[in-house]
Amino acid sequence: MSRFPSFQYAPSETRQILRDRFSRKLRVLRQDRYLDPDLAYTRDVVALRLLQHMTLSPASEWSAVEAAFGAGGVSLSEAPDLQGLVSSNQVRVVWGRVKITQDAAVRALRAPDGEMDAFKALVRDIHVQTFGFDTDAGSDAELAILSGDILAGRLQPYSLVVRSPGWIAERLWESVRDQAPSIEVALRRWVDLWGVLQHPDLVPERAWASDDATAFREAALGVIASEPALAGWIETRNLWVRQAAFAYNVSVAIADSRIPAPPNTVVDRALWLENQAVEGGANGSMVDCGDVFGLARILLADVDAQNNGKAPHPLAAAMFDLALGRPELFSAVLHQVRGHPRLLADLVLHPPTAALACLLIAQWRPLGGAWERSLVEADHQVGQADAFADGIAILGEHLRRETVSASEAAALLTWLHRRAGPEFVDDVAGAELLMANLRRELATCPAPVLLAMADSLRGPVLDQGLGMPEFAAVLDLCDLGNLTDVLEPESLIAAYEGALRADQYSLSAYRVGAASAAALARLSERTEDLRKRFLYPLHLSARLAAAPQGHNPFMLADALGRSVRAHIRVLCRVIVGSPRDIPSDLLDALVATVRSGALEHKEKGRVVAFAPSFESALHGTRRDRPLANDLIAAMERLNPAAQLTLLDAILETDEPLILAQILPNVPPNLRPRVKQRIAALAPNAAAEIRSLPEMHARIDQLLTAGATDAAASYMAAERDLTTWGKPAGRELTRFRNDLRLAFLRQDWAAIINAPQPNFTAQLEQESAVETLQQFRGLAALVGPNPEPAVAKAVFANLFAKRKSLIFATNWFAAGISELLVNDSFALLTGSEVRVGRQLLAELDRMVAALPGEPTDEVLECNRAHLLLALGEPSQALTTLSSVPLTRLHAVAAAYRAVAFARLGQPAEATAALDGAEFRFGSTPILTAARAYIASGTAFLALPEVSAYDDLMVNVGSAIARFRLMGPQQQARVLSPHPDAFEALLIDYVRAAADAVVSLVPMMKGVDIDAIEDDLNAFVQNLLAARVQFFGWSVNDQSKGGYSANVNAGERDIILTSGSTILAIVEALKCKSALTQDVVRADLESHFQKLLGYGNPRIFFHLTYAYIGIEPRYM
Repeated sequence: MSRFPSFQYAPSETRQILRDRFSRKLRVLRQDRYLDPDLAYTRDVVALRLLQHMTLSPASEWSAVEAAFGAGGVSLSEAPDLQGLVSSNQVRVVWGRVKITQDAAVRALRAPDGEMDAFKALVRDIHVQTFGFDTDAGSDAELAILSGDILAGRLQPYSLVVRSPGWIAERLWESVRDQAPSIEVALRRWVDLWGVLQHPDLVPERAWASDDATAFREAALGVIASEPALAGWIETRNLWVRQAAFAYNVSVAIADSRIPAPPNTVVDRALWLENQAVEGGANGSMVDCGDVFGLARILLADVDAQNNGKAPHPLAAAMFDLALGRPELFSAVLHQVRGHPRLLADLVLHPPTAALACLLIAQWRPLGGAWERSLVEADHQVGQADAFADGIAILGEHLRRETVSASEAAALLTWLHRRAGPEFVDDVAGAELLMANLRRELATCPAPVLLAMADSLRGPVLDQGLGMPEFAAVLDLCDLGNLTDVLEPESLIAAYEGALRADQYSLSAYRVGAASAAALARLSERTEDLRKRFLYPLHLSARLAAAPQGHNPFMLADALGRSVRAHIRVLCRVIVGSPRDIPSDLLDALVATVRSGALEHKEKGRVVAFAPSFESALHGTRRDRPLANDLIAAMERLNPAAQLTLLDAILETDEPLILAQILPNVPPNLRPRVKQRIAALAPNAAAEIRSLPEMHARIDQLLTAGATDAAASYMAAERDLTTWGKPAGRELTRFRNDLRLAFLRQDWAAIINAPQPNFTAQLEQESAVETLQQFRGLAALVGPNPEPAVAKAVFANLFAKRKSLIFATNWFAAGISELLVNDSFALLTGSEVRVGRQLLAELDRMVAALPGEPTDEVLECNRAHLLLALGEPSQALTTLSSVPLTRLHAVAAAYRAVAFARLGQPAEATAALDGAEFRFGSTPILTAARAYIASGTAFLALPEVSAYDDLMVNVGSAIARFRLMGPQQQARVLSPHPDAFEALLIDYVRAAADAVVSLVPMMKGVDIDAIEDDLNAFVQNLLAARVQFFGWSVNDQSKGGYSANVNAGERDIILTSGSTILAIVEALKCKSALTQDVVRADLESHFQKLLGYGNPRIFFHLTYAYIGIEPRYM
């Protein structure tokens, strides 16, 4: 059923509903005009009469500029007349006024004397306006005073303060229209006077009678439509290219290479205008064409104010159609729509712009503000999803009626794939509300529409294959429309095959879900050749043999490893997304690919694809889920014999990390084999690694999996690893891992008796003390003599010092242990209920204090546990459904079963327990839950605890605290040196200067080092890059202190933290030999000036000098 049945029968009603919903769900910030009561206001009627009698003569009028240009002489290097400036795009003419971009003006004003002198004079005078008054103004005393002040230069008309500028503008149009010889002349004069009033808002429908409002609309629309400056997409892009070439003094070819060509779809053109290379020209056009766009603003305000009208509103449709062919007007319309959500109704109801409206809704930003941000953002997400669903429903109607181009919807789908975060698409399907809405609507469209969408995406980008959003979008469409029998398969299989062989660093399958992968596999079944190319695309032996002489073996190994991993993921997802009967050729291909990446054997075409460097998030953001998750998901869909075959291939690996990853989730009957392989894989037999983080990742995963003996052996091996220098945090990681191992082995004495840490670096010492307190709190909670009250106090204290999810989680577990003393499945009664609710409220307060939106399976399982105890099984089920599970599947299944039983759904309860036991085997909590449901048998188990703070979160918190420190403290953290701050600054300034010296040989053909300021700019930027992490700033040419003449000093470079000046750098470039007296005197003078520039902790004096006859050595 359609979301909007009214659209077929009464579209005007649909428009009203959409306007109301968009205005409520897409919020914008409105700032009312502030009227300062202490200002001297000019009465509205007086201001109106003043403007009625005023004549305004801007210096930018074509005739005025033509007469003035070159009056003082024209330089040889510039155009001889105004028409020449227009032809060279140094200036443009918009609605009879000459416009100069800000960048062009800056270049002209910076030019030396004798260059662009006439253009410079034009830039200086272009904004001048001359005001005059007719003779009638002098007959009114009040007007005579105001007009006299304006003519004498004592008062600027723009500074007049009035209470009702909109009313004045409305009345001005009535008088100007009657006085002017034509409505076009009247409109030009009125816009000038409207500008004097600072362009107040007005709505023609409310301001004037029907005929007058209609005349205004027609005149304004005529000006916009006939303005020659508003050119097409190619012409405007060429204009921006030439403007950039002049402004930045580069060739047109260079500027042309930086600005991409405009795309074909409306959606992509809106995104094109946001491109960094394009937005400069677009922003400049907003100024140059401001008068014309002011008229567009008034017309759209008229549409915004009219609730009753056709769908879409005729004026809106006319404006949108004009904008579609004129990029500058298009940008202005987008700007207006983003501030007035009711206009989205007309935009989405107009077929050519329906997909654009959906894009704008998807881009809608939440209101800013420091308070209650979580509530505001939550409301925004819900409202945005509803508004997007509304827009997509209308877009779907247009698609089914074939009134909108399929390429527009395809561009929108591609953009949603492109903007998605670095997580596996199926794992975040519940969070990607906008994508889910679009897919749901597309699934109701006929197959020919989806086929047209897929065909519109064909091109060079799609041919890049896996990892490109266009590739993911086409596979999406293939699945949604079941297009495998009609879509041309050769190009897609070739693109997939080519992507796996391209050795791209960014290769990833994270946007290819199980359904999309299955669709790709079905496409390959069209011919035997396609099937073989899809199943076996890697050709590792040939690629290894074809490696050029002197190639980098590490880069090649990583590239091949990425290809193997991507193909394994896709094959696993094909199995997950396929029907129950898995083709034998698919299983054979997966097993062969897993074997090819299990260990290195180049002669047999095998490479390392399971190395920790691929899984560890220490080297950047992980773009997909762990490979083990895909292997386990595929294994769950296989029959027992096939499971064993796949596991045998995995167990051939010599990488313990992936074995530890699959251990908790592998079918129970196969778990002993994995444990046996982990135990047999000694550190000296494991795959070669290249970095310390890889060894730490192995240890971390082994500890997480509970493989304590193997973890202990790798921890011992880690101590023997040799590194280049002393890595920061290595001893702290060892300390933390030792405590984790003791906790897993339940060696409570080792935790309680662990010596107090003694680390040199301040942050490491604080982190180590915190870690020890954390594990002692865990020992008090789950040790042989539980003391939950003590543990709760420990974790509350730790959370007060540092807001961390692990402390909140364990504090909550301790609180539950205090409440549920005898039976974990008991219902709380009496005062216990109040305590339980207070516990939940305090937990919510703790979580709200954490950055971002943290989710943790331990925390949410414990929350569900307490909700069951409070008699809220429905809330417990909702909680368990909201968090992805990786380790606590059995615990969650037990709680889910108890919740179903309490809701009177015994069949669902039994099914939850049966499914969990089939997948994970019989565990104590599953057995206890079954007994409780059957007979109410009591069962006491401690709540789940979190024994390890994620390193990335911990480091992020440490960095945040580091940036809050003072500069001296920051320096002491990095170095135990007694003068750490001074030593750090000296090292950084010296390194920046050294970097400049090292660049001199590369500057032979560059004049960047021609003057001292250029060299200072080099030093400044190099130094800024080094201190950015601290939150410090590096500025140049700032005023401060005093000069030798007791004027304000001008410092070359200053280093600041907030408002505090940390260091001042004075530089000098020697123009002669250092032995000359004049140079020595100059050096001495600069050094003395330095001391008068302020009172920082440290001064620096830099001297630039070349050694030798030619400036080749600095």
